[in-house]
Amino acid sequence: MGRNKYTPEQRTEIITTFLSATKAILDVEGVKGVSIRKVAANAGYNSATLYLYFKDVNDLITLASIGYLEGYCGMLAHSDELMPDTLTAYLYSWRVFSRYATVYPDIFYQLFFSKHSEPLSESIERYYSIYPEQLNNLDDKIYDMLNRGELAERNLVLLTQLAKSNVVETKRIENINRLTVAYFKSLLEEYMEAEDHSMADDSIAQKMQEINIFLLQLS
Repeated sequence: MGRNKYTPEQRTEIITTFLSATKAILDVEGVKGVSIRKVAANAGYNSATLYLYFKDVNDLITLASIGYLEGYCGMLAHSDELMPDTLTAYLYSWRVFSRYATVYPDIFYQLFFSKHSEPLSESIERYYSIYPEQLNNLDDKIYDMLNRGELAERNLVLLTQLAKSNVVETKRIENINRLTVAYFKSLLEEYMEAEDHSMADDSIAQKMQEINIFLLQLS
């Protein structure tokens, strides 16, 4: 018997079923709880079918993890009044991003600081081709940033806007970028190691203050 021939719509439905099953596991067990066999079983397919659509478990986790950016995107899409200028927008976007990331620190760490089976930019492009509605209502600057791959590339888009607005000097943005991403990484590591996350807002506020100091000192 030959392999079933699915329509493009059916293939997309199968992919979304696998991604939903993966996210359900991530929500409860985190990155370490995901396996090909477990996802396939929860999705109602066998492992061989899953491998038709995903290279390996890393590919699967990466694509499912991108879905955790949806809340962040939605918040930015409805926050124009809170971002009256480029500097405020930069700091606000980081604050919102950090708030969402610290809810699932291992997932965001895996997404932005772990090795991937495919370039992250390609995974992001693939993900949003499956879920284009998650990019609705975003202005061009945020859209451009979200479609980048690595976190340093995303942040550089925002920092370049600050340079164009004469908030920071262009020659300083690489240093600011490197230090900001490093501080965000340390924030995630702090949350992955901590048992008590009740001080989330204070920790994020402290990191944002330090990021602001970088901007003032390096501009």
